[in-house]
Amino acid sequence: MGEPAAVSVRPDVVAIDRSFTYAVPEAWMADGRAARLEVGSMVRIDLGGRRVGGWVTEVGTTPPAGMELLPLARLRGLGPPPELMDLARWAAWRWAGSEVTFLRLASPPRVVAGVVSTRRTSAGGGAGPGDRARFGAGLRPADAAVFNAVTAALSSSASEARQAALSAAGPPSTRSESSPRPPRNSQAVVSAAKPSPAAPAAPVPAVSVLRLPPPQDPVPVALAAAARGDALVIV
Repeated sequence: MGEPAAVSVRPDVVAIDRSFTYAVPEAWMADGRAARLEVGSMVRIDLGGRRVGGWVTEVGTTPPAGMELLPLARLRGLGPPPELMDLARWAAWRWAGSEVTFLRLASPPRVVAGVVSTRRTSAGGGAGPGDRARFGAGLRPADAAVFNAVTAALSSSASEARQAALSAAGPPSTRSESSPRPPRNSQAVVSAAKPSPAAPAAPVPAVSVLRLPPPQDPVPVALAAAARGDALVIV
């Protein structure tokens, strides 16, 4: 697939609730920057006589006929992945807020040109016991119980881990009052990816998004998602 000639960009301006189409400069085609453009990429654009930031919302946009497009001014780096871009759009609709507000929260505070894995792992490929002990130090007893259950879930088989995690959390009516409870109007979103090798053989999508109604307790579902592999939980 060739480099895109135009992209849609959502400006980082709260008062503007739409995207604009910009041309990809020819210089970007030559030096490889055009190939790095994807949904969520953070760029700089000229808008209304000033330069502002923005997020790419669509790649390969068909420009309007008879209209000369302004070129992108600068490629800042990586931004939210496409799944979080969709989640920000849904959250803005759900809570009648600004999509830009959610995109800011989902974006890195500093410029990220690429992803480089620097996490130290144990010989088995995951975080070692010393790493887990360091991460869990200083937690409250209620939080430590959940933390230990999650780390056990990530290091054991899927079936055993799921049972251990759910047992540690317990039913909502029997958990300690000191355990953190979700706000009444909160909504949990669990995105589970990369199921563990011991997971059932049934086909599972690469990324799954589960939205829970506000009254439902998200802790058991979050622990079960962690037992399957990497998980992102938003409450």
